[in-house]
Amino acid sequence: AFTKARKEAPEKRKEFHKMFYEEREKLQKNMKEWIRLNQSFDGVPEAIKELQKLLPVIIVTSKDKNATKVLLKNYGLDIDDEHILDKDFSMNKRDHMKWICNRFDVSYHDIIFVEDNLEQLLNVKELGVKLVLAAWGYTTEEQRREAKKHGIKVVTKDTFLETIKSMV
Repeated sequence: AFTKARKEAPEKRKEFHKMFYEEREKLQKNMKEWIRLNQSFDGVPEAIKELQKLLPVIIVTSKDKNATKVLLKNYGLDIDDEHILDKDFSMNKRDHMKWICNRFDVSYHDIIFVEDNLEQLLNVKELGVKLVLAAWGYTTEEQRREAKKHGIKVVTKDTFLETIKSMV
C-alpha cells in the first residue's frame, strides 16, 4: 500500500520525507525507547560478525550516524565510524556505492549490497553491484517475487550468512 501510494502521489514524497525524519528525530530523543523499537533480527548481528572476518562491512543507512552507532553497539557490533554511511552522507545509494568503490579501490561488481528495500536495490542494479534483498523486516511477498524476477537474491535470516559467503 505504501509503495502504491508513493507511486500515485510522487509530489508528496518530499513532504512525507520531511515528516518521517521529524518523527524519527523525536523518537531518538529517548534512546531507550529508540533501541526498543529497533531490535536486531535474530542471528543477523552474529552473521555480520562472521562476515567482518572476510570482508569490510559497510553500513548504508537512512538513519543518522549517531542513532546507528547506538543501535550497532546495542547489537554487539563494532563498526568503524568511516564505515557508516548515513542519511547525511547521501540519501542516494548510488553515491554510497561510488564511495565504496573509491575508498576500497574495488569495482561495482565487487560490492555485495544487502538491503531490505527493493526500490533501493533496483536503483543501483545497472551499476553491476551484487544485489541481495533481506526478506526480514519490511519486505512483502510481492517484493520478494519481484526481486527474484530481476535476478536479485532473496535471503532470510537463516540463509543470510551462507549466501553472502558464497558470493565473496
